[in-house]
Amino acid sequence: MTANRTTGGLGLARPVADCLPELDRLHRLATAVINAHTNDNGLCSVCRDVEFPCEWAVLADHNAALL
Repeated sequence: MTANRTTGGLGLARPVADCLPELDRLHRLATAVINAHTNDNGLCSVCRDVEFPCEWAVLADHNAALL
């Protein structure tokens, strides 16, 4: 019998393998946001009037670091 890793006792008995597509999607999205929201002379290249790094870039960076 093999043990399945689940979400850690949160009442969500979902094997980690079932989450891999969502984790892959989150990684691709975070990468796309990081690549788009770049430093343009101190401002975010997408958000324009917002200092770099913008909230989107920071959030995407945090999500990518967790993966």
